[in-house]
Order: sequence, then structure tokens, then C-alpha cells
Amino acid sequence: MKPGDQTVIYGAGPVGLMAALSATIKGASKVMVVDRHPDRLRLAESIGAIAIDDSEVDPVQAVLDQTMGLGADNGCECVGYQAHEPSGEEQPSRRAGDVAARRGSLTAVADRPRRGG
Repeated sequence: MKPGDQTVIYGAGPVGLMAALSATIKGASKVMVVDRHPDRLRLAESIGAIAIDDSEVDPVQAVLDQTMGLGADNGCECVGYQAHEPSGEEQPSRRAGDVAARRGSLTAVADRPRRGG
């Protein structure tokens, strides 16, 4: 991440909020945080991030709207393996990749544990 980047963080738990704060401190021009918990989204807003409630809007479209259709320069998937859609499907990791710009990057911080080592 470099100053001026537009960054998206999936997950507003402790790890995601620290990622958002770090991006803010490093000079991101825009930090967007995607979650569905109002209390966590309020915390994201308190550090200057744009809160995107994925239970109310399509987060991919919201990020594209915020970035004039370009997508985020970089992002961080901080949801964790235990999170899932109400249907039981684990969506956050797959959706996070949809918001990266053509030459953007995405890092998975809170990924699921691997079997066998």
C-alpha cells in the first residue's frame, strides 16, 4: 500500500479495523470497510473509513461506485474462516477479489486453517 491508494478491507473485527487504521496512517486516499455489524461499522467510520454494510448493499458495487468503477488499488480480507453467509456458504474471500482494480492486489489475513500442516 502506498500513499494515495484506495483500499478495501473485508471484515471490521479487530484485525480488519487495525488494517483499516494502518491504511489510514500510511496515507490511503480512501479506506472502505465491508461488514454487516453496525457497531463495527461505526468503529470503522470513527477512524475515517467509509463503512459498507454488505447486508444492505452489494459490496462489490459499493466499492466500484466509490472508486469511479476502477476498483480498489489493494485490499485485505480479514473476515476469517468462521464467517459465512446466512445460507452457510463462505462468501467473503471470493467476493473480496471482485473489488480489486485490474492491477490491484488483495491479501488474505484471517484465512482458514489448512489441513495436514
